[in-house]
Amino acid sequence: MKALILATAFLALPLFAVPQELTYQATVTDADGNLVGLSAPVSHEVIVRIWDDANGGNFLWSERHPNTSIYKGRFAIILGRGQEVPTATVPEPRPLLSDILDEPGRFAEITIPNIDGNGNSRTFGPRQGLGASAVAIRSQVAESIKPGALGGADLADGSISSRQIEVRSLSGAVLAAGSVGSAQLAPGAITGSAIQDDALTLAGDHFANASLLAGD
Repeated sequence: MKALILATAFLALPLFAVPQELTYQATVTDADGNLVGLSAPVSHEVIVRIWDDANGGNFLWSERHPNTSIYKGRFAIILGRGQEVPTATVPEPRPLLSDILDEPGRFAEITIPNIDGNGNSRTFGPRQGLGASAVAIRSQVAESIKPGALGGADLADGSISSRQIEVRSLSGAVLAAGSVGSAQLAPGAITGSAIQDDALTLAGDHFANASLLAGD
């Protein structure tokens, strides 16, 4: 088994986005401790598999990156931009990264197929923990809204349309007092099916004065 001597992972997209990509860098050596591609860059396919344990555990995700350049042992790829790993039946699992990086304890395993040019694949070890940067992907996905958390300052003008409102999803517990005015409502945004029974009260409570106009 060749050695994976260094691996780092960090977010590939700006803060406040909901990223589905993660930049992953690693340095690999051969069985003799020599850096792969020491004298000149070499091109290899790199397969990354993510597990929930450093040894054994459950196989969660995989992705292949053809024609990855490795020079002096180092390579960098962006997880989320590769391809599914085919098998004889169905591809290996490749869900959204945010769906598997939902808690600590995620470990990346690197395999390089045909590393010697003779059809032999090598898996590098040990598996490397993806760390807090990977978990940050999940932290940017809102699981729920605290009752009364949304105020008018949180809602951009015209940001609420019928596409954002599920059937009977509006209740008094979700909207802060006076939070929704006419500026926040796109024309035709609210229909009867979106409103729970007794959810809306008089202006000055959940809706600002004159927020519900003809055509809204």
